[in-house]
Amino acid sequence: MAEGVICQSASGAIIALNPAAERIQGRPAGELLGKTSDWPDWQAIHEDGTPFPGQDQPSMATLRTGESYSNVVMGIVRGDGTRIWISVNSQPLFASGRTLPYAVITTFHDISTQIRAEGEIRRLNVKLERRVAERTQQLEAAVRDLESFSYSVSHDLRAPLRAIDNFSSILQQEHAAGLDDEAHRLIRVVRKNAARMGNLIDDMLAFARAGRRELVLADIDLEALAREVLEDLAPAVVGRKVSVSVGSLPRVRGDAAALRQVLVNLLGNAFKFTRPRPDAQIEVRAEIVGNETICSVRDNGVGFEPQYAQKLFGIFQRLHDADDFEGTGIGLGIVKRIVDKHGGRVWAEGAPDSGATFYFTLPR
Repeated sequence: MAEGVICQSASGAIIALNPAAERIQGRPAGELLGKTSDWPDWQAIHEDGTPFPGQDQPSMATLRTGESYSNVVMGIVRGDGTRIWISVNSQPLFASGRTLPYAVITTFHDISTQIRAEGEIRRLNVKLERRVAERTQQLEAAVRDLESFSYSVSHDLRAPLRAIDNFSSILQQEHAAGLDDEAHRLIRVVRKNAARMGNLIDDMLAFARAGRRELVLADIDLEALAREVLEDLAPAVVGRKVSVSVGSLPRVRGDAAALRQVLVNLLGNAFKFTRPRPDAQIEVRAEIVGNETICSVRDNGVGFEPQYAQKLFGIFQRLHDADDFEGTGIGLGIVKRIVDKHGGRVWAEGAPDSGATFYFTLPR
């Protein structure tokens, strides 16, 4: 047999063993016969390194209780002084009519390689977890610093920006008579760019808040939320022919305020980029696929070049001229940040002059 086999009497003394038991333990039969589980040369230990007393070892526990034990891991010292690990099973032998065994058969095999491998895996896992924790702390600190910087800079920019706009307004209103047409044009350019800068600051603050704010998850009626957003955006399309179709949207788990911002940004973009169309078409759809809900906002607007699809979700990334379509290039970055925090994904499909579809997912 490849497994070691030892037979011990009711007193715990070894009365028989096979050659595999001698080979595994590195001790001859003559050295082992008559020994009990308390023999100190074995230096038996548990996996955690604590002593494994003889009376608690499987063979002695079987003799004491009459129960069998399986796959008990024990460390022992071989005859050459090396530590090995064995997996031990014990089975009682009963005489007819007796409740306690008159002997116990113990089988075991060497699992040292397995134990060493498991120990190495545990050590590497601990090292990996420590490194991941350190990198996570560094990343969180960097994100906090970036958000703090963005927040501070945005606030600090407001005061001089207000001064530029206010003084330009005073100059335009109170000194209009002394200014020629070119001066009036330059003042309008200054105020227009001040307004654009103000919008950029607002969007930077919104982006910083989207990353800093903790999500408050709840059960959300996505269809009702989409219709509320469309109602709020309705004044922006007064005088235009816009057809909006909202499908049957499922309930989702998410932060209501954050998901509202996602829909505001996506639907706002759909209204904006369909402006050149005499008959704008916008569709809001959602379906459950596997363990996630896939939501989409489709329009028949100006579209975009497909190779730049991933750039759309970056900060300050714009694929259209600011004079044609207003915006700061942060709205879709906010969408991605919110969806990422929910554990979802974002992507876009489109083609020039053929409309665009923006997708986001939420875990079920």
